[in-house]
Formats: sequence, C-alpha cells, structure tokens
Amino acid sequence: MRKDGIPSPPLITALFWELSSLGSAIEALLQTGFTDAEIEALGVLSGSAFDVSGFLENAGVSRANAIYYNDCLQDGAVLLIVRTHHWKQHTAVEVLWRHGGMLPEREQRSVA
Repeated sequence: MRKDGIPSPPLITALFWELSSLGSAIEALLQTGFTDAEIEALGVLSGSAFDVSGFLENAGVSRANAIYYNDCLQDGAVLLIVRTHHWKQHTAVEVLWRHGGMLPEREQRSVA
C-alpha cells in the first residue's frame, strides 16, 4: 500500500544470474506491452552488494523471499521486479520464466 492509501500494483520478481538472459527478459516484457516504468532491475555489477532485504520487504516482497534475494544479490545475481496490474501478472510470470528467471515458488505454480 502506498503512503497515499492507494494499493500498490502487485510485484512479480525473478532472479537472473546471466545478464544476457536478463536483457532478453526485459526486451520481451517491453515487446508484450509492459512499460519501462513497470520494470526495475536491482543488482551490483562490481564489488559487494549492500543489504536490501528491508527495502524489498517495504516494497512488498515477503520476508523469506527478501532474505533469499538479498543473499543471491550478494553472490552476483540480479533481481528483476515487475510492478503490474493483476490482469498482466500471468503474462509477466510466463515471460520471466521463459527467459530463465528464477521465480518464487508461488509464481512457479502459475506457469506449471
């Protein structure tokens, strides 16, 4: 929920370990109608990552996933976040999965 009381769009998240896969996922999202404003990537290209678990929790990621993602970011992964409307969630999940994104278990069930 945003500070102004308006519900935030749901978050779809996926981890990527290869930048080429991340790039192709972003390109595919844009080609299927998602906007730049709906897509964010979080990672560190060089050096060590800072702790983002609190940030992720505040953004709407579950505590367990926020801790897991934080550990993966420390190991060099990139987290792709898609903020979208409910009716576009399934499309986002399918695109991320098709391009090699590691999805939380909840989203994995929706493409299985």
